[in-house]
Amino acid sequence: MGLSLLKSVRKYKTVAIPLKLWKEISHVVKTTGLYSSEADFVRDAIRSKLGEVSIVEIRSVPEGKVEEEIIRYIKENKKAYPSDITADLGIPYFTVVDAIQKLVREGILEPAEER
Repeated sequence: MGLSLLKSVRKYKTVAIPLKLWKEISHVVKTTGLYSSEADFVRDAIRSKLGEVSIVEIRSVPEGKVEEEIIRYIKENKKAYPSDITADLGIPYFTVVDAIQKLVREGILEPAEER
């Protein structure tokens, strides 16, 4: 019966934090009592920052379909910003802006009034 070494698999990564920043983190941990350790603080800060960021997966939409998808989206949502359309449909932002400007020029869409 042969034996083999099990390959250890790390389930974490290490990072270098500048000493000045680490001292600030330590101060927050010690003075507030909100975190059990500096690592707890760092994990919470990372989760918070990740919650603020979203990645939009851009997809290729045939030129003739862009306007159709935008019109359908606005019909369903009543009002939308180009950034909403980009985020929800995955159409590049400036493609959305150009298509909306074209649809406004053609009288198909009209700008919404700001409240």
